[in-house]
Amino acid sequence: MATLLHIDSSVFPGEASSSRSVADAFRRGPGRSSTRRAPGTVIYRDLAAAPVPHITADAWSAGYAAPCEHTPEQSAAFAARVKLIEELERADAVKDTLGLGLDFIVPELAMAPRRPAMSELVPLYEASRKRAFEDTTAKARQLAEHLAA
Repeated sequence: MATLLHIDSSVFPGEASSSRSVADAFRRGPGRSSTRRAPGTVIYRDLAAAPVPHITADAWSAGYAAPCEHTPEQSAAFAARVKLIEELERADAVKDTLGLGLDFIVPELAMAPRRPAMSELVPLYEASRKRAFEDTTAKARQLAEHLAA
């Protein structure tokens, strides 16, 4: 079974976020409802809810010292760093696409429905959102076929 690393970073929750909605559609896979998920493992990281800390001197220097020489701060910082690296390494979807190049699916003008001054741009936002869902369905299908091969 494949492992997908799903990272959300929007400050808006659930359906209020275009990027979260599109990413959720990708995670579900082609033709799946919101309650049925694609088979496999999903590693989920929400950067808005649990931000990844900036690298500190302790995290950096721990990489150049033997574990038995780590201070408690270095040990904690290094453990957090290792956890993030392991998540990335376990993610088949990321490993398989890194050699194919990264694809970005961007629902544009996401603030148009929320900002009265942008109201004339709502049709462009809706078209962009529709295109993003179409693109994510196609990419999910391609990835599923690639991982099944």
